[in-house]
Amino acid sequence: MIVEGEDHLQVQVLDRRFNQVDRYSENWEKRSESRQGKIFAAIFPWQLSMTDRCSCFVRFYGKISAGINWMGLNLLLTVFHFVLTRRKKRDHQTIADHVIVAGAGIFGIIAVLIFPASSYK
Repeated sequence: MIVEGEDHLQVQVLDRRFNQVDRYSENWEKRSESRQGKIFAAIFPWQLSMTDRCSCFVRFYGKISAGINWMGLNLLLTVFHFVLTRRKKRDHQTIADHVIVAGAGIFGIIAVLIFPASSYK
């Protein structure tokens, strides 16, 4: 029997009569509490996966990152994009693009800079 969580792993080996033969357990720091997890949560506002712990179905599952650090980065990227579009005098595309950057963060700024609004009109 294997029980796996965000911060632990417990394994029990049973014989045919369900008597415990051996046991192993391991604990670690949650990903969201580690330095790498905090940086990841600040850079990426949401994450997609094909599986979910609570479901056996394979489909896209979205999850908002823990904490509010990503909101600060998204705001900073939106301000950066606002200044960039003002300097290039592209006022016709800014509202939709700003919403995309504010909602998607790093993904949005990359998409808006690679595919400007004038390219798909």
